Amino acid sequence: MNAKRFGAILLVAVMLVSAVTPAAVTAQTTSLSVDVVQDDETGDSTVTVTDNGTAVSNATVNVTADGNDSYAGAGEYTTDENGTVTLANPEDSVELTITATDDGDTATTTVAVDPVETLAVGVEQVTDGSVTVS
Repeated sequence: MNAKRFGAILLVAVMLVSAVTPAAVTAQTTSLSVDVVQDDETGDSTVTVTDNGTAVSNATVNVTADGNDSYAGAGEYTTDENGTVTLANPEDSVELTITATDDGDTATTTVAVDPVETLAVGVEQVTDGSVTVS
């Protein structure tokens, strides 16, 4: 009778362990993502790193410029409290590869950005009352 009781207890223990293990693995799943938006007026790009939709502060962001070594925004950054990093308006069109890393998770995206030209307007009134616009 002890053998039957031991077998039943062993069967229940195996069932409990197998039922608990998948939930523990599922709880550790993350979804790190990188999004890039270029401002139409300034040309600056904002990189946003999120994990399951929540901003990730202190994530490492590596930016490489494919085929354009002179892009000033290439380098390594750390996201701010909003999960963002700002990259400068490029002087020439460039394709960027952006890799974010946080707590062992990595996400990569590639995006093309083009320079945004800004127009400066100057107005000067001279002594005769006329105005010069440049």
